[in-house]
Amino acid sequence: MENVLQVILILSVIKFACKATFYKSYSGVLLFAGLAGIFTYIIHPFVIKQNGDIYTVLFSESRRVTNLALVITLEAISGILISIGMLQNLFSVKKRKWIKLLKLVPGVLIAGAIFYIELKVFYLFPGLNFKLTSLITAISLFLLITLLSFFIKYFFPQDSIRYELKFLINSILFIIAIIINAGLASYNHSEYNSGINFTNLLVFILIVIALGTSGYYLNKIKNKKQFKFLQKWI
Repeated sequence: MENVLQVILILSVIKFACKATFYKSYSGVLLFAGLAGIFTYIIHPFVIKQNGDIYTVLFSESRRVTNLALVITLEAISGILISIGMLQNLFSVKKRKWIKLLKLVPGVLIAGAIFYIELKVFYLFPGLNFKLTSLITAISLFLLITLLSFFIKYFFPQDSIRYELKFLINSILFIIAIIINAGLASYNHSEYNSGINFTNLLVFILIVIALGTSGYYLNKIKNKKQFKFLQKWI
């Protein structure tokens, strides 16, 4: 079950980095990454008081797992609706300025991801000064989110493509939430144990990246008016 949680948290970090790219200037990216780093350092007094098996306890009760699935579902659905709204606003003649404020909402899952990462770091490096460890973790997360945001913005320069990427991430989160709920269904009387075939997951991610890259370059070709030649073969 923790493998499922790790996939969810990785997707939440990618989505958070993607959100930062919707600012026209790079200062927005640094702001988002900086907020993540500050949050990492602020919560360390609370994190150090938690047991290392907190997630084992979390997954041992179906009620808590259901609550987790509900939170994921709500964030995924709201993210999907926001992505659709931003896309409509992007291509609309009359722009709605208020809808742009939605890009300021970081979401809930990123907080869980930061908490999980910092907790794991504390248990991987026992005996080190907690403040120093949390500071190093905060700086590392700041650099990770900054580099990831720049990477997304470089390979997906158009806002519309990044909205579609965010839509895809939220769709995957929604599917995972459905799978979690299915594992807790009343007809499933066995102990809930959900795992992930990482080979299949890697293949799926590579397919998504390949399709996204193909769409990006086909769009560039279309802008250069060379797409008509390819239409005969597509």
